[in-house]
Amino acid sequence: MMPSAAAVPLVTALRERGAAIRTAEMERARRRLGHLGPDQERALDALARAIVDQLLHAPTAALDEMARHGEVDANDRLVRSVLGLT
Repeated sequence: MMPSAAAVPLVTALRERGAAIRTAEMERARRRLGHLGPDQERALDALARAIVDQLLHAPTAALDEMARHGEVDANDRLVRSVLGLT
């Protein structure tokens, strides 16, 4: 589901933050685990992506709902602060 147009900048920022955290944590895990085979790499990546996607689903849906009610602009600063996007 694509977010409403008003929510797109916040959803994009949220997804980018999630991706950055996932990438950083994957690198930390790789250093701790040492050499991983291709199947292990894919499994670790799939696990990390699934966790991030699950965690971001509810905030993304809430932002979309706010956008449909015209509440995103009025709450942009608060939302960015709560989601760590400042």
